[in-house]
Parts: sequence; structure tokens; C-alpha cells
Amino acid sequence: MGVRGNEETIAVKINLLGLVGAAIGAIAVFSTWITITFLIWGKSMNLMDVVNEAGTSSDWWLPSILFIVGTLIAFVSPVGGVLQLAGAPWFIIVFTQQADGRIPSGIGPYLGIASAIIVLASMARPLGLGLMKEPIGIKNRLLVFSGE
Repeated sequence: MGVRGNEETIAVKINLLGLVGAAIGAIAVFSTWITITFLIWGKSMNLMDVVNEAGTSSDWWLPSILFIVGTLIAFVSPVGGVLQLAGAPWFIIVFTQQADGRIPSGIGPYLGIASAIIVLASMARPLGLGLMKEPIGIKNRLLVFSGE
């Protein structure tokens, strides 16, 4: 006769809405944010290109870094959406000021804003594995992956 020991089950809760928002943010980082054209030559730049080529003295550098860092944090916590929501619109404002009122034609900044909204919404109402029953505690709101 075998003795059955106490079996511990580890229940991991996953905020899928936050994960989807963070993934959209990652897609946004590698999507086109600006296109530089000169006569017949054109170059599309994603956010990593902007950071690498613009340099720290550029007006685009800080909003770009804010969005990238916010996206990385969003994979761990929906709080990263705050940095995303600061970075993407700020980038659009700086671009518009430097481009004589034109808005960015690339999809990146707009995906970035959508990502930030989804990530922040996932903090207000986490949706995913283990999060469908009420009440939802603060730990489950502030972390994408959490234990029981």
C-alpha cells in the first residue's frame, strides 16, 4: 500500500490581455515609425533604427526609449503601459512639430498607442487563465504572470 503525500498544485495565473498588449507593443517597435525620403531615395525606420541613428541629442530619442522600456516592462506588468502611453504620443507630437504639421505615415506609433491602451485595460480588468473568477487581487492586476 502506497502512502499518498500532500500534493501541492501550483496555479499560475496569466493575464492574457496584458500579454497580447505587450506583444502588439513589440510588433510596434519593429514596425515602421518614420520614412525618410530624399528625391527618389526612401528609408523606412522602425523604433530601433530611430534610437540607433537619432542619438541622444535628438528630440525623438527619449520618447522612443520610453516606449521601448514600457513595452519590455509590459511583458511583466501592465504598469509598463504608462511608459508606452507617454512615449508613443510624445513621438507623434515631436514628429509633427519637426515635419511642419504632417503626422507619421508609419503604422508603428499607432500600434504603440493601441498597445498601451490594451496593456492599461488589462490592469483594470485582467483577462486570462485563472483570472475569470472574482475578486481579482492587486497582485493579479499588477503582474502578467502570478501564482496562487
